[in-house]
Amino acid sequence: MVGDARGAPGAGDSGRLDLDHLDELGAAVDLDVVGDDGPTLTDRVSGWLDDRGVPAFLRRHRAVVAAVTAVAVVVAAGGLWWWSTRPPSLPEPPRLVARASGVGPELAELAPDGQATQVQQSVEVTSAEARGIGVEVLGITGPGLGDVAGLPVLVTDLDRPDTTVPARGALACGTTAQTVTLSSAHDVDYRLVVRRTSREGATAMSSISLVGAQQLLDLVRSTCLQRTADRELRASVVSATPLAGSVALRVAFRLEAIGAGAWTSVQVSSAARPGLVAQGVPLTVSPGRPATAVGNLWVADCGSGASGIEQGVLLSATPPGDAPGGVDPPVVVPLDAESVRTLGTTIRSLCGDGKVTATVTAAITRSGADNGTSGTLDLDITLSTPETPWIELSDSTTGSGRLTAQDQVLMPSRGTARTEVRWQLPPCEALLDTGLPRLKVSLVTPDETGGVRRPYLVALDGEDLGIGLNRLCPDLASEIRAAG
Repeated sequence: MVGDARGAPGAGDSGRLDLDHLDELGAAVDLDVVGDDGPTLTDRVSGWLDDRGVPAFLRRHRAVVAAVTAVAVVVAAGGLWWWSTRPPSLPEPPRLVARASGVGPELAELAPDGQATQVQQSVEVTSAEARGIGVEVLGITGPGLGDVAGLPVLVTDLDRPDTTVPARGALACGTTAQTVTLSSAHDVDYRLVVRRTSREGATAMSSISLVGAQQLLDLVRSTCLQRTADRELRASVVSATPLAGSVALRVAFRLEAIGAGAWTSVQVSSAARPGLVAQGVPLTVSPGRPATAVGNLWVADCGSGASGIEQGVLLSATPPGDAPGGVDPPVVVPLDAESVRTLGTTIRSLCGDGKVTATVTAAITRSGADNGTSGTLDLDITLSTPETPWIELSDSTTGSGRLTAQDQVLMPSRGTARTEVRWQLPPCEALLDTGLPRLKVSLVTPDETGGVRRPYLVALDGEDLGIGLNRLCPDLASEIRAAG
């Protein structure tokens, strides 16, 4: 007999649920809920918004909500359009090489247009950028230089293999501490700031290494050190005593520091004025504790009465805060007016009031332009001098060329003497800056030491000089003579 499936629970052992039996269980089983009967996340968020009246607020302000939504859509669409149409970014790093270029003062110099707070460096720019990318040079940064803002912007012509531009840098050494940092700087610390622009209008500012900037570093260091000395050092002449048997003085300079720190390793320098020779040991000059530096001053030209230090005394010195023992460029410390008068009076007493002239009476062309010169002239010269037992002539080489005297010693008669001098000219254009050469003449007065020599630097003059000069520099002869 088959068992009744509606029997008691567990009746039969088929393991199957008899749905008819559920009716007998009544309310004991709730068939409407299966699993967790708690509120869903959507229900909780909806309830939270309802509690705070958000749906009602939105219904009351449908116009405002619609406007805000429209603006948001427009902004999003505009941003998407900009993103899809923006110029492609320029590749980094720039494919540029910058090298210091030029010769002598053209390489690095103070800005020639009177901008005393700027330096100028000739820079050769070589580019491997893609065609169509423009490059502007904004300036140079590095030790002793500030930001490039405000400097002239230079547009380069990169269609040429190499382009040279006069890049600028703004000096930033208004304090002693800024100057001191230059003693440990290196030429590789300088960088050229450029701005690149693509054909599509994308721009990028970058800085690239400036190769070979040693002369720039030397210029910035010497300029900043000089400006620090201008602010912090003062000099005056304590005494000027003639040296026996020569046209020279032993000069004692009083040095004062008016800044906040001590200058060390201070002594008279002959770096740019070999006629001034230091005497004694290096000194320390502190605020409130002046020092006296001594040097022998050899007069270079009695004709001008110049001592060579009218603009100031040249000192080698280490600024406050810098480690002693380094090699710092010399600085010029101005002398007060009374000191300049003292030196001038003493020099005139040594030189006397005599005047020496050199008149060219003939100019023979020996050779034309060759090996970087404009040619060579043989000059017949008549010297007029104060009464003196004999005259000594010295060869000289300057920016105005080389003068070679045929006679080293002349015996004047009634204040005149004749000699021959060979003048090898530099390029004619150089004479526009240097002027005509000066003949080195010494008037000798015998004494027990072998003679006192009064030096003169004598300018050449005479119509025949102009004739000879016109042969070698026909286009510039008159301008050269006007330049002196």
